[in-house]
Amino acid sequence: MKLFFALGAFAMVAACSRAEKRVDGDDDGSDDPLVDANNNNNSGDAGTDSPGSMSASCGDGQMDGGEACDDNNTANNDGCSSACALEAMQTATVMAVNQSVIDDAYNGTLGSMTCANIVVPVWYTPAIASTKVTVGLDHTWVGDLVIKVVHPDNTVVTLVSRPGYTEPADDGASSSSTLGYDAFVVKTSPFTFDAAATTSAEQMGVTATTLCQSDGVCNFVPNNGAAAAGTLASFNTKPSNGMWKLCVGDANSGDTGKLDRVTLTFTH
Repeated sequence: MKLFFALGAFAMVAACSRAEKRVDGDDDGSDDPLVDANNNNNSGDAGTDSPGSMSASCGDGQMDGGEACDDNNTANNDGCSSACALEAMQTATVMAVNQSVIDDAYNGTLGSMTCANIVVPVWYTPAIASTKVTVGLDHTWVGDLVIKVVHPDNTVVTLVSRPGYTEPADDGASSSSTLGYDAFVVKTSPFTFDAAATTSAEQMGVTATTLCQSDGVCNFVPNNGAAAAGTLASFNTKPSNGMWKLCVGDANSGDTGKLDRVTLTFTH
């Protein structure tokens, strides 16, 4: 796992039938630098340093005098700045999840969904003022998808529920003749759920053959559909630290996909 933030890009493509759809593409990530046993951030260290042999410095993973935080790096925008001060903006990303979204498995429960864990450091406790969720995944039919985000205290918010199909209940059941919007979803064009966006998540893929790429619309206001009420504001005033979950379900047969990455962005 590493901390990161990702945005998407877009291009126009021709529509095709449900049976003709294909998705490909790949990406790669890199591992974080090695950290030696004495928290010196020295990957070439032979391991002979004593704990007190290095002077206190920001980024050494130790809470030293004058530091409000120390997350073992000197990156900015991850909640702890390069000067070891708490930041108003914080991002947390899990990459290369590579988990399959099981075809037609969704039944309304989190257990029927593919979930990725995103850990926010326990030392960061300021209350959330706003939350954005960015998702990168491959799937061949956006109207099959249900996406939920879960706070560490188990508060669940449904971000989108089968765009283009008005489901009578949040249980995965449907008429086979009502399929929702048929746009591709590709991990190279991640999309964001943001309360400040202007397009409802219910409209994801309504004018696109490939979500984000062909219509330039990548930011969506969450829409819970038939699921329990709740918005991203449900997380406001809660702490951001702990283990979050991003869960993706597939509620109709014939199309598959894989979850690739998730980024949570908080303001405090």
